[in-house]
Amino acid sequence: MFLLLFQLLKITLGNVIDFSYPLDSMEWERLYEKADVMLVSLADSPLFNLYAPAKISSYMASARPIIACLNGEGGEVVQTAECGWTVKAGDAERLANLVIELSQMDKNILEEKGKAGRAFYDEHFDKGKCLRKLDKIMGLV
Repeated sequence: MFLLLFQLLKITLGNVIDFSYPLDSMEWERLYEKADVMLVSLADSPLFNLYAPAKISSYMASARPIIACLNGEGGEVVQTAECGWTVKAGDAERLANLVIELSQMDKNILEEKGKAGRAFYDEHFDKGKCLRKLDKIMGLV
């Protein structure tokens, strides 16, 4: 069913949306470099509200500002890191207005938000640091 839906979307929207899939990590990095702002969105769900999607740390690592259209932990991480903007899950009108606002924003502000995200990533999500913290929690060091 999914494949059929994907093919239908590709046929009808292929001239509007690039449906290149799948991409390897290097291709994703090149796409990230072209973006002014990254978007992560989740439906409002008790389960989704409990964690920050992995996309958030990937976006932080790319030093791009983030629009987090979700509730719970993911939005809190973006707010704590001061690396973007949060919108309540499902608030399409606020999201649209924010996108318009950001399109008119000074690019230096976007760059500063991206740098803040990268700094937060380096401090809290760096693989080596996370593994050392885990070792400490497990009493291995």
